[in-house]
Amino acid sequence: MERGYQTNPNYPVAPPPTTAGNHVNFGAQASVGQGNNFPPPPSSNLLGNVLRGVPILLTFLAAVLMGSAKDSKALVKSTDSSALVYFTVINSLVCVYSVGSLIVTIAGGSPLETLISIADLIVLTFLFTCNGAASAISVILNSERYEGISTCALLHRYCSQIKAAIVFSMFASIAYLLLIIMILLRNRGL
Repeated sequence: MERGYQTNPNYPVAPPPTTAGNHVNFGAQASVGQGNNFPPPPSSNLLGNVLRGVPILLTFLAAVLMGSAKDSKALVKSTDSSALVYFTVINSLVCVYSVGSLIVTIAGGSPLETLISIADLIVLTFLFTCNGAASAISVILNSERYEGISTCALLHRYCSQIKAAIVFSMFASIAYLLLIIMILLRNRGL
């Protein structure tokens, strides 16, 4: 039997360090994604799960805020603009995807890890496009004038809901961006 360095099959332990000249060799320093069976450290799983969980709440809030944005005085609703409808639909879909991907990653879906990483990139792209579309509408509302008064000054609640929804969705985008960076760094062994 070889030396029993492995105490738990889920978390292998490296062999003790050896010295060779002036350098200390700490055994095999391979990392995840380089042909070994070492699982990622539990802390990166926790961080990854948190970064997957945060967009659930943020995209849900963004979709609800945008979907309910209206001003009863001027009869303006978010459904009047196709860009704002696109924003609502994308944030709703991302919320559902985030729940599904969180369940799969918690359940340990390692065969699906590559597909989920690709889907994360697609989700990030859609979030950025819908944020850009909604931001353009927000800028237009702020710059439009009616009798010398900004449209958003007249439709304060409506514009505030749109801006809050964009902020929540942007934070969800940042969470996905950090998640993708973390996955890339983990796969590179950094």
